[in-house]
Amino acid sequence: MKGYSTGFPALIFVLSEELQPKKGKANAVQASRQFRDSAIAWAELFQTEGDYSVFIPGRFFNIYRADATAVKASQNKCLCTEKAPVVILADKTGKVVDVMEGKGLIKRSKVVTEMTEVLRKDGYIQNGNSFTRLQELMSSLEKVEVAVQFIIHC
Repeated sequence: MKGYSTGFPALIFVLSEELQPKKGKANAVQASRQFRDSAIAWAELFQTEGDYSVFIPGRFFNIYRADATAVKASQNKCLCTEKAPVVILADKTGKVVDVMEGKGLIKRSKVVTEMTEVLRKDGYIQNGNSFTRLQELMSSLEKVEVAVQFIIHC
């Protein structure tokens, strides 16, 4: 990413949707471990209902999904299907500041902490306390909305 900059920090989610042959079954395929791990990591970050912790600092980021399904390690040792899933965080100048490989390291709290640190270093925020308070506020508003809908439909 050296030399690449959009003027905003970036989060790049590298995934794999690689299928592999099923053992013992001709012409049958199944999701590879990287495919399954990519789906789990994506859900952890972006599909957890009622959790906005990644979306809040994410408003300051360019967020990309990079499909490395057809990329082998011999072509690119860093961004390949064998390494997926990978989360890459870059600052506003395009400099890579963190790389998290594998579903075990791609956890919401770690990603949010690292995103907040990038925003702090890039001068967008002074600290991440407001993000935590906003997450709490949004969760409370969602609970109130559910309660109101329940009352309306009773």
